Amino acid sequence: MLGIEGHAVTADQVMSFIDEYAEIDRKAYLKNKGDGRLSFGKHKGFSVQELCANPKGLSYMTWLLKQQWFEKTKYPEIFEQIDLCPQLQKNWQ
Repeated sequence: MLGIEGHAVTADQVMSFIDEYAEIDRKAYLKNKGDGRLSFGKHKGFSVQELCANPKGLSYMTWLLKQQWFEKTKYPEIFEQIDLCPQLQKNWQ
């Protein structure tokens, strides 16, 4: 298999790269989740407060709260922050 600039790359090297990337992504996911930041979607890494601070972010959060799959039991760390965003509470309830 040929990689960048025609250098030979083995399947083991490719798998090693994928494993390293997956581990980096997993750590970022857990950090975001633990910090109450979104761990998915186009606003991944942003907090609810950051999203509430601008119209596009507020629009996204309003949309997100209407999604069936976005449940308090699955994303409690995000739902905890909703109290900190009065504009979002008004749109949600």
